[in-house]
Amino acid sequence: MVQERQELTITGAVPWVEDEQALSVGVADEGQLDGTVDGHPVSAHVAVHDHAEWASFVPGRTIPVELWLDREGDVEAFDGPPRLHRLDGIRHAAEGRIVKVLDPSTIVLDVGFPLEVRLHRWPSVTARIPELEPGRTIRMRGTLAVEPDTDGADEPG
Repeated sequence: MVQERQELTITGAVPWVEDEQALSVGVADEGQLDGTVDGHPVSAHVAVHDHAEWASFVPGRTIPVELWLDREGDVEAFDGPPRLHRLDGIRHAAEGRIVKVLDPSTIVLDVGFPLEVRLHRWPSVTARIPELEPGRTIRMRGTLAVEPDTDGADEPG
């Protein structure tokens, strides 16, 4: 279940390919998309359906996206201001107030903007996750992921 789309203003895009020859024949279908959401810097994993999509990720262009955090590790109680900050690459720490519980494995966290968090409550995952309810403040780490909608995007200008 995905919540509302965000607007991402692109600052950079990096296909995850080791050599230019592989890039030139369209091998890169994953990479990192950098930008801002409501003025907050983000770096997220992106998978493209067609290699030509990389050309549409122009700095300054604003595109609608589905943006979410895939949780890694424990979820802890937290007392402080909401924020999302980059740890390295696409890994971020998210700290904020639970706005909504979408289902037992998905919440919306206010980190300065509403961010969907996928908790991944599989039996093989042994992380601590406290009772989650709206209004509770928590923190966790995870990887940001984005699914762009370049058809509904603005041109840079």
